[in-house]
Order: sequence, then C-alpha cells, then structure tokens
Amino acid sequence: ARSGMWNGAQSPFGYLLEDKKLVVCPEEAEIVKEMFKKRADGMGHDIICNWLNTLDFKPKKSDVWTPSTIKGMLSNPIYIGKIRWNSNRTQKRLVNGQIVKVRKRNKDDLILVEGLHKGIIEPKVFDIVQKIEPRKTSTKHGTDLQNPLATLIKCADCGRSMQRRPYYENKN
Repeated sequence: ARSGMWNGAQSPFGYLLEDKKLVVCPEEAEIVKEMFKKRADGMGHDIICNWLNTLDFKPKKSDVWTPSTIKGMLSNPIYIGKIRWNSNRTQKRLVNGQIVKVRKRNKDDLILVEGLHKGIIEPKVFDIVQKIEPRKTSTKHGTDLQNPLATLIKCADCGRSMQRRPYYENKN
C-alpha cells in the first residue's frame, strides 16, 4: 500500500486489477462520475442507489446496490488517485460465550498515499461530496405502529424487506 499499489483481493468498482495496479474501466468509470455528480447536486444515497439498481451495472460483491455501498464509495479516496489502507480494524470480543468480530474505524495507523493509478474524479468534486452533511434522522418515540407488516413482507426479486413509503399530496 505504501508504494501506491492496490493490496485488495478485488478491484473497486470503476477499476480493473492488473499486476497489483488499478486500471480505469471506462464503462464503470462513467457510472462513478455520475454518482459523484448526483451526490454533489444534493441527491441522497438512497436515490442514487435506486438509480443504479435500474442500470445493468451491478456492484462487485452483490446483486443489488445499497445506500451503505454508495456511502462507502463516495467517501473512498481511491477515486481521486489515492490508496487508503488500514482504515478499519477488526477486533475480536467474547460476547455471551461467543467470539464476535467488531470492525471499528482506525485513525491511528491509517495509510493514505498517492496511488499508481489514475483518479476517476477531480479532487474538487470529491471535496464537495465530502463536505455534504448527512441529514439528521430521528426516531419518533411514543407513536402508534404504522405498519404492522414491517419486516414480514419481502421482495420476490431481491429478498429485501418492503418498506412503507407514504406519499402526501401537499408535501412542501
């Protein structure tokens, strides 16, 4: 990683892996550019996710895009030509007699160096996306159950839980 080479087993979306070096995949790179553009224009991770799921491009490790995948990609400096390594640390803990692995952010031993690959995104666009504050969401306590079928109904295509999405006519 310190020499600017890719150390992962699989290349990130937008790149191909050739001899530990990342090479831009033009078709995927266009999708990555559009993702960053949409986020810089104020679109949320869920809307970008829905847009990507309508395309023929699938993520490298899954059949469907998820908002957390989008969030991870949009915060990854690989897309401006840098290599980030050792950003997460896995700790093993004993919980109820079972060994549980917990991943935590690692800021102490983080490696961030110039990569040997070409960036897909301009650093200026990347910085704009990083400065966008996530919307604060809160759970309302003390309200009545609105969807008694929550988590019971699954999508026949992807297997994910269906969610209630109310639409209001006069929503400002």
